[in-house]
Amino acid sequence: MNSMARLQRVWAIDLGGCPNGGGELQVIAALTAPGVIARIIEPIVLEPISPRAH
Repeated sequence: MNSMARLQRVWAIDLGGCPNGGGELQVIAALTAPGVIARIIEPIVLEPISPRAH
């Protein structure tokens, strides 16, 4: 499974084209190290959301 398919499967959104211009989207980076991800999202305060029903 490629990165775009994985993102589409996990987030249930269409990542095939730019919503503004319709051009093809590309994954330019993938963060996989838990420590790096934690440092990036730690300062972001978000309201909890319930999981989507599939």
